[in-house]
Amino acid sequence: KFNKIIVFNEEQKIFWNDSLGLSNTISRDILISNENQLLNLKERNITFNDEIIFGYLGRISREKNLEDMILLIDFLNSKNNKKCKLIIQGNGDLEYLNELELLVIKYDLSNFVTFKKEFISPIKTHAFYQNINVFLVTSKLEGGPITALEATAPGCYVMGYNIGAMEERFRNKQFIVNQNFEQLCVSTLNFVNLPA
Repeated sequence: KFNKIIVFNEEQKIFWNDSLGLSNTISRDILISNENQLLNLKERNITFNDEIIFGYLGRISREKNLEDMILLIDFLNSKNNKKCKLIIQGNGDLEYLNELELLVIKYDLSNFVTFKKEFISPIKTHAFYQNINVFLVTSKLEGGPITALEATAPGCYVMGYNIGAMEERFRNKQFIVNQNFEQLCVSTLNFVNLPA
């Protein structure tokens, strides 16, 4: 029998306490002992005339809201003449993955969106992060997410929604935490339009 439930941030604690009436929930970042060091790493220099590569690494599932990533690439490339790509890496819900692939075709983004449908071992995730410039977090609900912190370690910029601990961890960084898709589009466009 457990006498405490450990979650990753205060918002999760409130969620579990309110939705299930729990009173024994505590908030701790138990899996990332070097969070401050990761967050204080310098972002990689991106030459903004170059192609910017966005990425997602994780489970392919509806709550990850990956369609917003695809629509973001459409917004940047089709509506704003940018040169952006998206790599989605992971495995999971095959029906959802098929829907995402059809969305890419619908918006004529096959040259800009790549699906890598295999799992990457946690000890090899750095190889993924080294191949992207910006890690996207568009989930509807998250605890951390831990992957956002992992992405900062090799110097990736992170952009996404105000879920989980995103605000708590990244509030002092420009463009990262956004309230909705429209705000994410504006922030991302401002980001890619930064002078070189």
